Amino acid sequence: MISDKAFARAYRLGDTEEVRALKADVVELKAITNAALRTADEIAEARAGRAEARVAEWEKVAKAYEAWEADIIINNETWRTDDLPHLTQAQFDRMIKIQDMRNAALALGKQEAG
Repeated sequence: MISDKAFARAYRLGDTEEVRALKADVVELKAITNAALRTADEIAEARAGRAEARVAEWEKVAKAYEAWEADIIINNETWRTDDLPHLTQAQFDRMIKIQDMRNAALALGKQEAG
């Protein structure tokens, strides 16, 4: 890396070989910095895209769970015997499906972390 003193010294010397070498170093460092910034931007965009995908999966899980809960609350068959709800086969099957959705959403997060 070029120190400020070295650059100032080279600048005072005028258009010498040392100045041309320092200018070339500056150009190279700018290119490296720009490439690193582009890479950082690409990484950030990829992470944001993966985060958005995980959020979308969790939204699906939450909506399915909400609909399942509503069905349990309003379905007469669920409450037919006493004060405790009894799941119908369809409600039980939906619960298992929601658990599968949840597990898939959790797996997305584990893939990202691991």
